[in-house]
Amino acid sequence: MALSAKPLKDPLGLNPALWKGYITMTSLTKFATSGYHVYGPHESLLSALPDTLHVQGRIANNIVWAYVDRLRNSPVKELIILKFESQNGEEVQGYSNLFHYLHTRTGVE
Repeated sequence: MALSAKPLKDPLGLNPALWKGYITMTSLTKFATSGYHVYGPHESLLSALPDTLHVQGRIANNIVWAYVDRLRNSPVKELIILKFESQNGEEVQGYSNLFHYLHTRTGVE
């Protein structure tokens, strides 16, 4: 799926979608989704993201937040946060399947 020339609006109508493509986790799901800017410098993000994002596993919340906390004090690192949302039933089901799978796992996989 190519990047959209026409910006999509998030469900609340606040931000246009920065990215549109697929998220996949081998043997579990693949679904179309859109990525919306939440935080950080995002101007170069479009050229860095492929059409398909491959999920490999889950990292425990405490590890993620410790990493984010270290990044906050780094003058050479950037933190960019996107939220991913799917719009139709089939896409939402794939998103829900992935979220449920990751949510029920513990630790690093």
